[in-house]
Amino acid sequence: MRTVKPNESAEANLNEIYNTGFQLAFVSPENEQCHAWVLCKDFMNDVVWSQIHGEKVGIYGFSYDPSVNPNMSMDPVKIVVRDKEREPQEFDRVIKQSVKFLNIVERQHGFPESKAERVLFGKTDQRVWMFTCPPCWIHASPMLSLLTLYIRIGCHYPGGGSMNRAISYYRNEVEHNDSGYLKESRQMRLLILKRGLSIFRPKMEDNYPKDADLHTVHHSWGIVNSPRQEQLQKLWDLKELSKMGKNKKTQGEAAIREDAVIKE
Repeated sequence: MRTVKPNESAEANLNEIYNTGFQLAFVSPENEQCHAWVLCKDFMNDVVWSQIHGEKVGIYGFSYDPSVNPNMSMDPVKIVVRDKEREPQEFDRVIKQSVKFLNIVERQHGFPESKAERVLFGKTDQRVWMFTCPPCWIHASPMLSLLTLYIRIGCHYPGGGSMNRAISYYRNEVEHNDSGYLKESRQMRLLILKRGLSIFRPKMEDNYPKDADLHTVHHSWGIVNSPRQEQLQKLWDLKELSKMGKNKKTQGEAAIREDAVIKE
């Protein structure tokens, strides 16, 4: 079992919507936690922007300085996760379900499949897992937002091999802000399913503009709000976005709907 070295600021007191639950953090190529544990996945985009441009970020009690903090692994992307509210055996179970669901999504997209493994977190007895994911998931901010959203959704995956079943179940049965994000992001998710990464700029760094305001990065670069940002609209090819999900016959949505199925 591999060991991940905890970050000195791992238990930072951040100003977040949630107080407890599912937490994430990027990991370096040398398997070091790069920053404090976060409940709010928007901090993850802050870290990517910071590392790409070599700029320190600080917002809502969270800070990341690429000249001081361990740099995140970008190929592959490594993310550690924990949930202190769940019993260890239960957490093991839901993470296995999560990676199974994530692989369904990745097969539908034509991405390499992510993996998850339980790791030792320094000298602590915390139950921590690490996802190892292909770099396509950080090619643009909506993709990273979608990855972290899908990892959390996958923890509630009811099985059956259906991507759509998992999304519908979460949206209708789980009381969490993520269920609302699923509803609001449907058109963007469908567009990404149809066009893949081709809607974004070919070079990853071009999808994270250097002159962006940090509060805009944090609040508006996720899967829900990024399509509405004028700066990003000029970068990306979103002309089909408004048509997604409107007319199945003329838009060919039957070929791209979220119904990928695999054998479990």
